[in-house]
Amino acid sequence: MNAKTLIYSIVISLAGVLADASFAQTVPQQSSALVAPHSGRVRNPESIKRAKLTRLKKDVGLDEQQVQAITPVIDSYVTAVQNAKNDASLDSHARRLKLSDLRKRYDSDVDALLKPEQQQKLA
Repeated sequence: MNAKTLIYSIVISLAGVLADASFAQTVPQQSSALVAPHSGRVRNPESIKRAKLTRLKKDVGLDEQQVQAITPVIDSYVTAVQNAKNDASLDSHARRLKLSDLRKRYDSDVDALLKPEQQQKLA
């Protein structure tokens, strides 16, 4: 009976060690690129800026003058969002508030550069 208990305790100990090893995860290095939600793709700020501009062109039909005016707004917004997401001094609540404020300002800045019919399409 004593040998049986010894064998069981060895098996259980080994199972615990193997389980710890199999569930261990390595922490990936933080990069300056952003990860697209649910896709696993790494997206850099430049591709995000291009995507936002392309989407606006497609959705509301920007003319060339509007493209020139909106491009700095998009650049500023994407940079500010990236900085907020990488700011370690912000807790999750403060980060969410900051991102919400940035989004509201971005929406209002873009809206100001659109014609009324474009504003309606975007809404």
